[in-house]
Amino acid sequence: MNWAASCFGTPLSTTMSATSNSRLPEAVRAANAVDYGLAAYVYGEDLAHALAVAEQLQAGGVGVNVNDVSELQAPFGGWKQSGIGRELGPEGLHAYLQTKHTKVRRPTLHGAAS
Repeated sequence: MNWAASCFGTPLSTTMSATSNSRLPEAVRAANAVDYGLAAYVYGEDLAHALAVAEQLQAGGVGVNVNDVSELQAPFGGWKQSGIGRELGPEGLHAYLQTKHTKVRRPTLHGAAS
C-alpha cells in the first residue's frame, strides 16, 4: 500500500512503557520528522508527562487522552505542509481583518504647548 497516496499525513504510532522513557526523545524526533503537522495525539496515565510530550510535538493541535483536537472556541490549523492560517476561534477571524494604525495629536488649547 502506498501510504503517501492513501493517507492524509503520515501515521506514526509508538507504544512506550514507564520503563522505556529513554526512547521518548527518539519517538518525538520521529514524529516531528514528517512533513505534516495537522494533529498529533498522546495517551498516558501520567498527565504531566503526557503534556510535556505534547508540548514537544510540532502540530497545529495536540490531543492528550482524546481522539479529537477541534473546539469551536479554539483555533484549528496545521503546521508545516498541513496548511496555512487558522480557522475557528479569534485567530480564525484575523484573515478577515485589516489592521490600521491612526496617530492623533490633540490640538493645543490657547496656544499652550502639549
